[in-house]
Formats: sequence, structure tokens, C-alpha cells
Amino acid sequence: YGNIAPKTNWGKLVTIVYAIIGIPLMFLYLTNIGDLLAKSFKYIYGRLCRCKPNDEKRRRRHREHYRVHHIVLHDTTSNINNFIDPNFPSKFGRPRLDETKMETLPEEISEEEDYGKQRIVVPITLCLVLITGYICGGAFLFSISEGWNYLDGAYFCFVTLSTVGFGDTVVSNAESSQHKLVICSLYLLGGMALIAMCFNLVQDEVLYKLRSVGMRLGIIQEQEDIQE
Repeated sequence: YGNIAPKTNWGKLVTIVYAIIGIPLMFLYLTNIGDLLAKSFKYIYGRLCRCKPNDEKRRRRHREHYRVHHIVLHDTTSNINNFIDPNFPSKFGRPRLDETKMETLPEEISEEEDYGKQRIVVPITLCLVLITGYICGGAFLFSISEGWNYLDGAYFCFVTLSTVGFGDTVVSNAESSQHKLVICSLYLLGGMALIAMCFNLVQDEVLYKLRSVGMRLGIIQEQEDIQE
């Protein structure tokens, strides 16, 4: 924040070295924890907000997928038995005329483990709600512990999480309130991880929409693997 700064030359040199090592470690922490939280949040959101009509459509698609494979296997087995001995009765029976006309599915479709998997879309507004709720919760916490009004608490949380850090409003660093600094540090680490998660989710959604616009304009070739 600027309220605590090194004064001696050795203190300034140690600060430079510490920052050179610590800033990349902080970026590494934010990248990894943000990606992990984003994947976990997508999974939870997909489980909680799954649409029943789409699920029924997916189940119907899975049944048709299985039926086609079953018919193709049935037809192939019958042909092998008839090739060995035309009079040998196949235990699967002779396939019907309409079933023998069905073709084998393409490999890129038949080899998919999760056929018909839907892409989980987390709304950008939900990410904004999470960040706003975290700031409001921190504002309530610091307004009680520091005796600030709610606006000052929200201002402090926003300036802290946005890494602006003016230093005009800081947590008391008296010896009797060292636990407040610990709470502030934990709040900062959790908030930065939350912001990294939301940035990750928003980035995926923006890239997906830009890719869709590019495919419509013919700039990008259509791909089958844009689903996550």
C-alpha cells in the first residue's frame, strides 16, 4: 500500500530480489489455482444447472448411437457365420432388410467416449455476481473489524483486489491487531484466486464467441472439437 516501505539500501536491494522471485511465483499461483477453480466451478455449475430437455435429447442420441453399433455388429456377425457355412444358423438370426442397409459410423464419431457431450457455459453475469458478492462480504467484515463505514470497507476491498493499493485506507498494523493482517492476507489470496477463476471463465466464453463469429464470417474453419 505504501504505508510500509524499506528505508535502508540493503532493505531496498532485498525488496528488489524478493519481488523478482515473488511476482512470478504469484502469477504461477494465480494461473494454476484459477484454472483449477474454473474447471471445478464448471463441473459444479454443469451438475446443478443441467437442463432436463437437453439431457433427454442426449440420452436419446446415446440410445440411437448404441442401436446403430448394435445393428452393424449384428449384421457383421451374421455375414461371417453365413460365409463359413451358409446353412449354419446364426444365433443372432438373420438381419432385417432395413437394418442391413445401415452404414458404419465414421471413426471420428464412433470413437468418441462421450458422444453428444454438451459444452458447459458459465454466464459472465454470474462471474460478476461472484466478484461483487466477495467484495461486499469483505466490506462487511472490515467495516466491523476496523470500525469503518460500509463504503470505506467496499472501497478498501476493491482497491486491494484490483491491486491498485493507494494506501489511503489500510488495516491497522498495531501489535494488538496482528490477526487482522493475517485475515487481510488470506482475504487477498482468496480474492485474487477468485478473480483469476472468473477471468478464466470469461476468457473461455469470449474466445468461444469470437471463434463462432470467425467461423460464420469464414475467417476460421469450422472444427468439431471446440467443445470442452
